[in-house]
Amino acid sequence: GLITQEKYDEAIEAAIAVIAPYAQEYLHYGFDCCLGASGTVQALHEMVVAGGYNERVTPDYLKKLKNETIRQGSIASLCIPGLTPERLAVLPGGLAILSAIYHVLNVREISLAGGALREGIIYSLLGDFSSGNTKVRTVDSVIARYQMDREQAQRIMTVAMSALGDVRDSWGLSDPNAVSLYKAAALLSELGLCIEYRRAPQHAAYIINNIDMPGFNVDQKRLLAALLCNERDAFNTEALRQQSVVSYETACKLARLLRIAFIICVGRTDLVLGQCFRFQAEEPNLLIVTPDKDLKAPHYLVTSLLREEAEIERSLGWELEVRL
Repeated sequence: GLITQEKYDEAIEAAIAVIAPYAQEYLHYGFDCCLGASGTVQALHEMVVAGGYNERVTPDYLKKLKNETIRQGSIASLCIPGLTPERLAVLPGGLAILSAIYHVLNVREISLAGGALREGIIYSLLGDFSSGNTKVRTVDSVIARYQMDREQAQRIMTVAMSALGDVRDSWGLSDPNAVSLYKAAALLSELGLCIEYRRAPQHAAYIINNIDMPGFNVDQKRLLAALLCNERDAFNTEALRQQSVVSYETACKLARLLRIAFIICVGRTDLVLGQCFRFQAEEPNLLIVTPDKDLKAPHYLVTSLLREEAEIERSLGWELEVRL
């Protein structure tokens, strides 16, 4: 039950001996990211979050945690925020194995996947999923499950993607991962209405954080929830800070665009769609929204809500100019 540097060294060397014969094949094909499932990675994720760190597990964090367990000296005395009692006995062994994986495969960070090996095996047994995107199927199933208005979801998504297209280059919003999550948020923007209207954004965020969503890992779900809880009313900037998929500044820009798309579609008709509004980002925090010259005067409610939105954003140090 004692934890020492010598014991760690021996355990890491033993793990390297097991991993090394397979390393070259992995390194030959390469990988863009590394996901960890269940077990020790789940425990590490909970400790990282409890400690206020970025949710990705880096070699530096792994080394810091290993040194902390050595300092505490024994399994019986381990006390680390976020570490549950049932993980105490296996944590040092898990840290040793992960340390070996990081070293042999040159892993720079691990993110938590939203499932375990058993879920992956079940998916493989269900058949070939290559013909469709898992995220798309998941979003579609959520819309059906919560009986959302598909036509309205499509309207909001159409305006949101049009807005993104207008400012993609000037605001640097070209990350495919961020774009796919932004699109999913637009399609699910009315999710919270299945509970009630007044706190619909908060309800939507709660649902996203507490349901299984194949194709979305924990970090991606947190960004999706952060965008949904900011779709209207006062900004919850803390939620945008807590996600780690994109920078806080990028998350704010995506939330601002989504909110305006939500406002433009408030009338729930096809009269105001797609190219009826133009978006322009003149500088980092200035967003200009202009109706198309062929569009008749926007509905009074849309006009009123856009002006209210400008005041909300101004209070946060951003500028929204609505040229009606």
